[in-house]
This record gives sequence, structure tokens and C-alpha cells, in this order.
Amino acid sequence: MKRQTLCKRIASRLRSRKGESLVEVLVAITIGLFAMLMLTTVISVSTKLDKDSREIMGAYYQANNELAGQFSGKALPEGQEATMEKKNGTVSLSDGTRTEIDVRVEYYTNGTVGREPVVAYRSK
Repeated sequence: MKRQTLCKRIASRLRSRKGESLVEVLVAITIGLFAMLMLTTVISVSTKLDKDSREIMGAYYQANNELAGQFSGKALPEGQEATMEKKNGTVSLSDGTRTEIDVRVEYYTNGTVGREPVVAYRSK
């Protein structure tokens, strides 16, 4: 019964010569433009964040490779300097259970990239 009523309402609406008002059309266009503006903003911001994170990770990997090169005794390319700071500490290792092992290590750092320190570890 409801289906026939719905079909009749749709059919009468389609046969009707009555159109949408200008205000309704303008509101629909405004909503559509606002949605496209938000989508454009989201794409723009995500692209910028992706670019920034790739630059930071690239700098981090380069600094880490320089530190690893110094750590293994390899010379840095000419004109590049890196200062290594040697420290001692412990690292807690876990296999995903509640069991943890503390390992005494020497670690070397040569500053930070972004907010993250660049660190290389060697067990004692």
C-alpha cells in the first residue's frame, strides 16, 4: 500500500510543471561550492604535510647514514661535518609479552632532525 502511494507521489512530482525556486537553487549551489572548497583545502593541506614529512624523513635518513658511517669508521664526504656524542644507557626490549630485557648500550647521537634525535646503538 505504501509503495503505491510513494510511486504515485513520485509520478505526480515528475509530471508537475512546478520547478524549484531561485533561492533553493542558490542554496544548493552554495552548499556544493562550500563542499568543493573544503575538499580542495583538505587535498592542499594533506599534500603539504606529505611533502614536509618526506623532507624531514629524508634529512633524518641522511643524518642517520652519516652517523652510521662515522660509527663504522667511514669518512664523510668532503665538506661535511657531523659531531658524535657518546653516551651510555639501557634499552628495554620486549617481545610483545610482559617480559622485558634491559640491555646496556653505548649510543651515539649527532643532533636532531625536526624533533627527533638521530641515534645509533651498540651493545656493550
